[in-house]
Amino acid sequence: MKRRVAILIGNGSFQPDSGLENLRGPANDVRRLGEVLADRERGGFEVHSLVDRSRADILPAIEEAVNGAAPEDLLLVFYAGHGKPDPNGRLCLATAETRERALRTTSMPTRSKTDDGSTRNSR
Repeated sequence: MKRRVAILIGNGSFQPDSGLENLRGPANDVRRLGEVLADRERGGFEVHSLVDRSRADILPAIEEAVNGAAPEDLLLVFYAGHGKPDPNGRLCLATAETRERALRTTSMPTRSKTDDGSTRNSR
């Protein structure tokens, strides 16, 4: 049976050394989108919400969802929060632990879906 899984990430609270201002919207965005997606009439998704979480919480949740998906499944990953470019111009999505001087190891650098090989079942 085809599954519909949504990983909703919202980070609005940041450390003082992040170089980022706190945001009020991401937690609300995740909550409201989660309500719509979980509704059987409108979305029918299995929703996993991660609000103000660390990279160590977020990346395994995404990897487990990708690796647990069958080819016919639908996986949605949504992010609300800040993004910052690293020194090479690659976008990094901020987490609750993001630090400006350790951006790549405390945020979620974006990449193509084939960079890490964890997409065996994705289309």
